[in-house]
Amino acid sequence: MGEFFKGWRRKIGVLTLVMALVFTVGWVRSISIYDRINLLAFVDRKPQECSYVIVSQHSCIMLLRWEGTKPFRVLPSDVFHSGPLAPSDPPNSGLSYSDECLGQFCGAAFRQGHAANGQIKEYTFVLHYWHFVLPLTLVSLWLLLTKPRKSTENKIAEPITEKVA
Repeated sequence: MGEFFKGWRRKIGVLTLVMALVFTVGWVRSISIYDRINLLAFVDRKPQECSYVIVSQHSCIMLLRWEGTKPFRVLPSDVFHSGPLAPSDPPNSGLSYSDECLGQFCGAAFRQGHAANGQIKEYTFVLHYWHFVLPLTLVSLWLLLTKPRKSTENKIAEPITEKVA
C-alpha cells in the first residue's frame, strides 16, 4: 500500500478527491440548510460602504457584493449565519430587489440588482456545487487510476559532423 502513494500524482489525487467530498457534503447540506458568511464588512475597524457575502443554499454557492450609500455595520454574531431552508424560499440573497441577469453559461450566472429602497446595489455570481464536484472528481480519478510513466534517461545526442568538400 505504501508504494501506491509514491510520487506526487497519487498524493494530489487523494487531495482532490477529499476536496470533491467536501463540496459534495456542502451540496447535500445546502438542500435543506441556509448558510451565510459575511466578509470584509470592516477594514481597520471602520465600516465599509461595500460588503462581500458567501451564501450556500438550493445546491448553489452565491458570491455577493453589496454596495450601499451608508456604511454596513455587521455585528460579530452576524459574520456566520445558518438556519433551516424552507422549500418555497427563492434562491436569492434575501433582498427584495429588481434583478437583471448580465450573463449565464452552463448553469452559472452573473446578475445585478437594486434593493427596493434604492439604498443597496447587489452583484451576484452563482455557481452550482456540481461545477466543483464534477471536475475535481474527474481529475482525481485520472490522477489515481492512470499509471505513472516510467522515467527514462535521455541520452545526449552526439553532434553530427558533416564533411566539408
